[in-house]
Amino acid sequence: MTANSDPLLAKRGKPSPLFYSVHPHNWKPAFTGFLPSRKNKEMIKYRGLFHRDAIMVIEADPDVVAYATPGMLIRSDALGSRRLKVTFEATTSSRGVVSIKIRRASSLRPIGASAAAADDCGPPVWMTPDGLVIWTEAYVRDPVRLANAEALMLRSHPEPSEAQILAARTALLIATAPGADAEAARLGALRSASGLGRESLPVYLALIRDGEMCLGDPARLIDDAMPIRLAVRP
Repeated sequence: MTANSDPLLAKRGKPSPLFYSVHPHNWKPAFTGFLPSRKNKEMIKYRGLFHRDAIMVIEADPDVVAYATPGMLIRSDALGSRRLKVTFEATTSSRGVVSIKIRRASSLRPIGASAAAADDCGPPVWMTPDGLVIWTEAYVRDPVRLANAEALMLRSHPEPSEAQILAARTALLIATAPGADAEAARLGALRSASGLGRESLPVYLALIRDGEMCLGDPARLIDDAMPIRLAVRP
């Protein structure tokens, strides 16, 4: 394939939003770009939409304090040294350092099983003998998990002011005081009580994103009925 035969590569000198990964039987295009990382205070490059979605999910994971994207690790044990390809090296508050790799479920299917069977029946998270945690599409692209991660990353306030943080925290403290109505601690009621107007949703999303608050029911989509709790730091 030449630059002249492919319209995506025809204009040399200009960056293309696509790169081509060589596979045995086809060329597979994938988008590339950067996402801002709040946990690492830098821009993280992604290669492909699956990789981009995984970055949003790890950014929204309240258990992950920070993470790196080393690409390759060298592990040493009684059997010697070996190289492991990983996507993230995550520092968590509950499990210490965890090595995470993203893989298509079809590439993990047992010998003799079809790709469709792996996609339908395979677990969303795999563990390898080397201690790697493998995230498949079933985990990363769970509709609720991914939608909430995208909201926390793309719809939250970039830098809430001290006054906005105080108003949001005060409304939550009043709503969660002993004897308070449980309905008062839901996102819609908190937004009204905070007095922040249209800025209330981005401010609350920013506080959840930054670990100051947490979702009361992570298994549901973020909406005005979502219960909100103050985060308990370890």
